[in-house]
Amino acid sequence: MYNKYFKDYILAYKHRKFLSSSASIYKKFQIKNSIFVHIPKTAGRSIIKSIYGQNLTNVGHRTYFFYKKLYSNEIFKNMFTFSIVRNPFRRLESAYFYLKSGGSNIHDLKI
Repeated sequence: MYNKYFKDYILAYKHRKFLSSSASIYKKFQIKNSIFVHIPKTAGRSIIKSIYGQNLTNVGHRTYFFYKKLYSNEIFKNMFTFSIVRNPFRRLESAYFYLKSGGSNIHDLKI
């Protein structure tokens, strides 16, 4: 558990440079004053497109802890944070068929 938090902390530190980029999802979160924590296989891409727009960079599956470290305390405590959950069996089934079909990037092929 500690190792995961440490990785999130380091990644958040590296991603702070994207906070000012207008194409970054992090900037869109600030503009909309909300953070969407994307859980895999829960329609996250559709939610991001509908709320924050298209052609965004740095879109991924980041943790709540990551966003807490990315933004300053003053900004983070005033932002609405939300996520979408899904029936775990349907999510597992969806992930299985998604990976079986090849996924969408080289990381998906490793599984």
